[in-house]
Amino acid sequence: MKWIAALVMLTVAFVALADDSEDYFPRVIGNSWTHEDSTVDGIDTTVSVVVGTDTMLGYETWITENTDADGTDSSYTQFRTDGVYILVTLLDSLVEGNQALKMAPPTVDVGDSWTALDFDTAFSQSGIDINLDIDIQMEVLGRDDITVPAGFFPNCLRIYLVSNFSYVASMGGTPLVSGDGVQGRDTMWAAQHVGTVMDRSIEYEIDFMTGEIVDSSKSRTILLDYDFTGVTESAPLPEGFSLETCPNPFNAAVSISAPDGAEINVFDLNGRSVAEITAYGSESAKPSSTNASGACRWTPDESVGSGVYLVRATVGGISVTKRVAYLK
Repeated sequence: MKWIAALVMLTVAFVALADDSEDYFPRVIGNSWTHEDSTVDGIDTTVSVVVGTDTMLGYETWITENTDADGTDSSYTQFRTDGVYILVTLLDSLVEGNQALKMAPPTVDVGDSWTALDFDTAFSQSGIDINLDIDIQMEVLGRDDITVPAGFFPNCLRIYLVSNFSYVASMGGTPLVSGDGVQGRDTMWAAQHVGTVMDRSIEYEIDFMTGEIVDSSKSRTILLDYDFTGVTESAPLPEGFSLETCPNPFNAAVSISAPDGAEINVFDLNGRSVAEITAYGSESAKPSSTNASGACRWTPDESVGSGVYLVRATVGGISVTKRVAYLK
């Protein structure tokens, strides 16, 4: 579910004790994430930025603006005593108001499961009265190492969501048909102090008169980039690990300064690999592409167009990503 990927901000060392669930939702004003969303209709990029707070349903709520090719909408996160919630709109416009979906209890670990939402509603559609119950269950299934354009993230939590429903359709008080089934499934991989790094989901469209699935849609989301101070504070990089680009913007070549031996990867905003380079220090410099102090140079070829690109440096399992603007 795309809205989950944009909202749920779930690298973490494996420990026996449960993790604080708030660590998976780093909400600081100015935090931003760039995700690539792939569906049957094509590929889109969503940029999510935490812009402020407000009080909603009696709780302090962190507001995130999500911008893609279709425009900008808002999402909402709450930290309550019994867990972390997001506010969602169900069934498009058929159900009024936001519902609180419990994304995690106060602590989370492999094997934990919980009811994210149990919601009853009634509405009319084409003259038919429908009573609907939605039951969403979530479970932490395991931990996986995930590599995406934003970097390598070890021991990500793999969290599974299934949305179940049951309904009764009637006319004039006379029941016509009833049924139950699965409305959607979602698996997300999330890194502590970073957020959702990958998400895969499938949603089903149900005909409430027959109970049959009339359509379905699959989607995949991956993290392209993120920018916030919480990562540095919570997971400091080794001394001397830095990534610098100059000039930025550039129009011919950009110098990239990274630790000696770092693997440099360049991606476009759709997650496609554009270049692979190795940074060498002064003792092993390759004059055609590098200079001293672990610097290297990226000179885009003719097939690379103007735009924003993501430069990622990886060494010893640690990755740092920065944006560069190429003006051709």
